[in-house]
Amino acid sequence: MQINYYNDYSHKLGKNMEYKVYGHQGKPVLVFPTSNGRFYQYEDSGMIQALAPISKPGRYNSGR
Repeated sequence: MQINYYNDYSHKLGKNMEYKVYGHQGKPVLVFPTSNGRFYQYEDSGMIQALAPISKPGRYNSGR
């Protein structure tokens, strides 16, 4: 799986914001960390690995 790390400046927040993008195709899913979490919390808790079997191309059917 392709993983890209970004660290971009947010003019609205006035600070740098870090985030990761997992994969390179398919339907996007946006995940926010808990109130005291960091951008890597979802990965550290094992959610990327847990969702890997259904995120592979051809495994998910949206019904369309």
